[in-house]
Amino acid sequence: MRIIIATALFFYSLFGFTKSADYDVEYGWFKELGNAKAQLVVEGKNYHIRIEANTKGVAKFLSRGRAEVYESYGIVTPSGYLPQKFTQYKKWSDKAERTTYIFDHAAKKVIKAKEKYEEDRLIDKNEEVNKYYADNDILTLYFNISDDFRTMKAGSQKAYYAVGANPKDGRVDLIIPSGAKLSEIKETFEGVRASSYVIVYINQKIFSSERGELWIAFDDKNDCERATLKDVILFGDVRGILKK
Repeated sequence: MRIIIATALFFYSLFGFTKSADYDVEYGWFKELGNAKAQLVVEGKNYHIRIEANTKGVAKFLSRGRAEVYESYGIVTPSGYLPQKFTQYKKWSDKAERTTYIFDHAAKKVIKAKEKYEEDRLIDKNEEVNKYYADNDILTLYFNISDDFRTMKAGSQKAYYAVGANPKDGRVDLIIPSGAKLSEIKETFEGVRASSYVIVYINQKIFSSERGELWIAFDDKNDCERATLKDVILFGDVRGILKK
């Protein structure tokens, strides 16, 4: 599911309007691993970002029909999107989990509430202070750093932090590839009309690789055209393809 979410996060590049996208996810000879719908809505000083992802085919079978919805609510500031609430909803088989993060930016803390359901019945609920504070969630992060990855020089890298990312500290690393790595990425995306490339280390445990490596190709409009998530356990390389 991470490739579905991560590709959608990088699709957007503009602010202050409503925009939506659909795309397919595949690996190897399998052409239907999943799909997603992503939308950004800005009304006055308020925004709402929503990404809904569903598995298909063999992935649906292996994940017991897993579906996920990620949503961020907050305000638009001169420096970007500032989240007030971020939610993650995951459902598989007859079970579901909802995690809600409430931001207190003044106190620099985040309250995390988790609910567990079975057959649509609430069976457990707990609330605690999140292990770390960040002023972004994983949805707002990629909007707020879009200017960075457009202007960073080849070979440079930068670390960011977001609620909903790495559970230890929320760290996400962004690198602008160069040299042999850039050549490898260009070969992978052969035939794609890309004007720039980015590597993101997601730092999650679902990968065979140590850090979880996501390659992204942008077109000349700075939209995400293709993405490849490297070494996902059970699947190997997973590809995200924007629907035209």
